[in-house]
Amino acid sequence: MAAAKTCMLHDLRTLRDEHIAELQKLADEYNSDLDKKEATIQQFKMGVLADSSANMDNFKDLIAKLRAENTALREQNDLQSAQMLNLELRVKDSLTELSEKEAAWCELEEKLKVQIQKSWGEKYQAWMLATEKKIDELRRTNEFLKEALEKEQQRDGE
Repeated sequence: MAAAKTCMLHDLRTLRDEHIAELQKLADEYNSDLDKKEATIQQFKMGVLADSSANMDNFKDLIAKLRAENTALREQNDLQSAQMLNLELRVKDSLTELSEKEAAWCELEEKLKVQIQKSWGEKYQAWMLATEKKIDELRRTNEFLKEALEKEQQRDGE
């Protein structure tokens, strides 16, 4: 029973670690994408400053598009952070619940051990009483047979 509990706890911890690793990977990818976008924005800003009179409208549109993408990526990051926090809370809740159930199982196991010991004690006592009764019965039968044999031998001797 303890092995099953340990296995369950291990499975929950493995699941938590997998979720954390997955969320960390997504956060790393997001940060990498964000850095690339920011570098691209900086390159475009430099280009715009160098040639401010040419294609200003095109650059404004591109910058607006990149800012929108940046905002969307930040929102996605916030959402994933919230999801990670939610998963961490669920893992903590699951571990707490598991601990409570494990404590209840341990308590039940102890109660059952006491009941089994009591039951075996009662059965042993009943068996001993029956054995002592049988021994007493056999002793009386033996004495009766001895007396009968002695009487028979006395009659034969007379």
